[in-house]
Amino acid sequence: MKNLNKSILAVVAMLLLWSTAAKAQESFSWEEHRHSLEVYTGYPYFFTMLIPKSSPDNTASMEGWYTGDSYKFLCPENLSLMYSYRDNKEWEISAVVNLHGYFYNHKKYPVVDNIPDWDAVPEDLGVKYEARGIVTGLITRRYWVEKPGYRLYSAFGLGVLLKGRGILGQVVPELTPIGIRFGRRHIYGMTDLSYGPTGIGLRLGTGYRF
Repeated sequence: MKNLNKSILAVVAMLLLWSTAAKAQESFSWEEHRHSLEVYTGYPYFFTMLIPKSSPDNTASMEGWYTGDSYKFLCPENLSLMYSYRDNKEWEISAVVNLHGYFYNHKKYPVVDNIPDWDAVPEDLGVKYEARGIVTGLITRRYWVEKPGYRLYSAFGLGVLLKGRGILGQVVPELTPIGIRFGRRHIYGMTDLSYGPTGIGLRLGTGYRF
């Protein structure tokens, strides 16, 4: 009987906690948390794609032969960091920086008669990051559905190419026909369909409201 009473009390306590948390989530509003930080990834824009065969993956030098094994699983090749400020219920303005590159383990092999000695023990030069494309820009979002658990939006903006295959300083438009933020509290997820310098097609990410 005592165990049954304890179980009932535990269930009641859990229901009370759930009810309190649900009410707190319902009271979460954009007016109290206008700022947000997002990190997301997607298929890279063609002006910031990796430049083939010019990377440190296989580079000859006078002193030796440098190679690198990329660590794509540690960091997506196309990564964006965005800060946003929500001015009102419908509009939000954002500043974004996009990097396209990868981490790699830089190694140096000795050269014998102008031929790399792949059987030798290489000198480990450490892990480095190679940024092959850099874009910065401003983006405006318009929220057209606002629900407690999700928000639908569209976005448009302009990006400036700082490094990549295209002309440096080139201004590139960005368009997001539809996107969704899901999550009631500070941490949320996001996904959208976009075309522009920070990604093409489906993009996925996460964010933090404050």
